[in-house]
Amino acid sequence: MSDEGLDFELKASPHVKGIGLQDKVILTCMKNMENYRVRREGTATLKLTGNEFDPLDSIPVVSVGKACYSQGESSWVVPWFDTLENPDAYVPFIYGQKFDDFRMFHKAKRFVKE
Repeated sequence: MSDEGLDFELKASPHVKGIGLQDKVILTCMKNMENYRVRREGTATLKLTGNEFDPLDSIPVVSVGKACYSQGESSWVVPWFDTLENPDAYVPFIYGQKFDDFRMFHKAKRFVKE
């Protein structure tokens, strides 16, 4: 079974001095072509979670389509990309996709000082 689709991705890098972004934020459109060995479909629910360091939960979920599991090969081409205005608006999302704040993770009891 074969399929084609479009995916979108934000590309940006945190600044080397640790404040803001190094360059402009690029929205990349990627056209993917897939040949599946295995493909399964079902229903799904989606809940985004976030925190002050990764505000993913501030993005509204408008609708959820079907859920898919697949195995196979993929190839990608980039038909277009564009520079986005107001790069500061994307800083929390770029930091959130690249870094985890380990202070926010559960600590094993053996590492907790009582």
